Amino acid sequence: MTKAYKPKEQESFVAPDGDWGWMIVLGCGLSSMVIISTLQSFGLMNKDRLLQLQFSATDITSLMSVNSSFGMILGIFNGPLLKKFGYRKIALLGAVLFVSGTFYTAFAENYIQFLISYGMISSLGSVLSLSSHSLALNTFFKLKRSMASSFSMTLMGIGPIVMPLLITQLLSSYGWKWTVLIVSAITMHTFVGALLLQPVKWHLRRLTSDETSRQNGDTVLEKLQAADRSSMVDFGASFLDLSSNLCSSRLSLGKRSQRGSQYSIVQEISGTRNRSDMTRKLRSVTSLDNDDYGDMMKSTLYVLESSTPKEKPLKYASVETLDHSSNKRNSYEAEKLLSNSLDVRYMPADACANKADDKCDDLPNESPQKKKKAFLRETLEFIKIMYDFDLLLDPIYINLLIGLSIATVGEIIFSLLTPFILTELGLSLRETSFFMSITGITDVIFRFLCPFFGRCCNFSSRIMYISAISILLITRASLLLANNITGFIISALFLGVGKGFRTVYWNLVVPDYVPLSKLPSANAFQNLFNGISLLISGPVVGAIVANSGNKYSNVVFVSNFLTFITIVMWSIEFIIVYRRNKKSKMLPT
Repeated sequence: MTKAYKPKEQESFVAPDGDWGWMIVLGCGLSSMVIISTLQSFGLMNKDRLLQLQFSATDITSLMSVNSSFGMILGIFNGPLLKKFGYRKIALLGAVLFVSGTFYTAFAENYIQFLISYGMISSLGSVLSLSSHSLALNTFFKLKRSMASSFSMTLMGIGPIVMPLLITQLLSSYGWKWTVLIVSAITMHTFVGALLLQPVKWHLRRLTSDETSRQNGDTVLEKLQAADRSSMVDFGASFLDLSSNLCSSRLSLGKRSQRGSQYSIVQEISGTRNRSDMTRKLRSVTSLDNDDYGDMMKSTLYVLESSTPKEKPLKYASVETLDHSSNKRNSYEAEKLLSNSLDVRYMPADACANKADDKCDDLPNESPQKKKKAFLRETLEFIKIMYDFDLLLDPIYINLLIGLSIATVGEIIFSLLTPFILTELGLSLRETSFFMSITGITDVIFRFLCPFFGRCCNFSSRIMYISAISILLITRASLLLANNITGFIISALFLGVGKGFRTVYWNLVVPDYVPLSKLPSANAFQNLFNGISLLISGPVVGAIVANSGNKYSNVVFVSNFLTFITIVMWSIEFIIVYRRNKKSKMLPT
């Protein structure tokens, strides 16, 4: 059994949890405020133009449906893009697309042009930008993540309150085309938000290893051995068959460590083989140090094993690192941990590679079919690693994904059709506007206050999210029972409270569960599920309303039913996990 490795007191790095992180919050809030308010004001800004072009109600709703789902469905590519280029570059790309789509809308003359500009380009730009800002915020904050998200969401909530008033004034003063051009100029603030997203490695806090171990309650070796996803270091690896069945490569993408770097250590001992044969393997272990998911600093560890009939296996290893502030530390721990369990002798990497090349030259040439199979396996393995498909094997993550998508669809359906529901319940246009204003103001206030409530209650983000959607479920049901303006005002207040809590903790449920290194892929899967769900739900809800005699109040039942499904799914999971943990504690150790 491997002995515990106790490192000397050395420097370690953790997320800032402040400092420039508050500028990240400002950038996230600024970009979100501009993007969300512009998208939500599309109907108000373009209503007269669409009617002038004689667009049908189906055309208008399909434009909004495509805008909501197109970017989310293509969001499956967000994970690899963020890992490859980093959140800053992708945020700038998203800003370019969103500004271009909004600008091009001013020159749209038919349905196809509106579909391309607003439905596709703007949608894709908004998803890329918002995903990048979300990743940046979760990278800079760990302990204060809920507070940072709350402040960002509060800034975002100001946009939908101010933008409709601004657009109304612009339309009366400048007309439709110049209003769209002015709004497209306002959306250029997304460039400012993107430029504020500095790489996290510029702002890492420095701690001693003793302070770090006290903070996390784990030693370095326990982190290396921990299979639990809450550990700071994760070791996942998969073999990639290359040109030879004896020469193989291993690519390991682990979770982010607290030092801002990742380790990859391989210990493969050959199984039983024919003692008359001499066998050798060269393994290349590549570790990607990706402080901002853009700069890929690489270190390579070569392990050459040989087994002979009479001699015990020899292991040759060398560590070749690039010049990076944390790589020396990485190499030291990799060598130390490897030498504890293996008889290691070191030689230059070039010599090791030359030995492997000489041996591989003696091997018989593989058939084209084997090479094709090896290439296919390598390609599939690369895709699996880049997209983190192992997340889809986690039942808890799948439950999270489905629950969030279902609840999100229910909330969006109700929000879009709220004016129609209130009109059907007997409210005038002025009363409807007053109702929505109260809801919006209360929403913004409680986005700011919810982290303080969360700190007092000391509940997880999932519990807070379930509490929020439970408030929404009860309030939406009581809305149908209101018979005077006082009842509607009370319902509006509680809707704002529920929306404020839901918006903040909706952005924290996945980051609090998934390791930071896999967060881009996790968000990409979430966007994909949301996009597909929205694409399917639109026609279904339309059919329900049409078949019920255009009674929009039935939307409340549909929305509440979807929310109730999420609550039941997550509650069942909580019960199962609780019972398993209880049984494991009762077992003798």
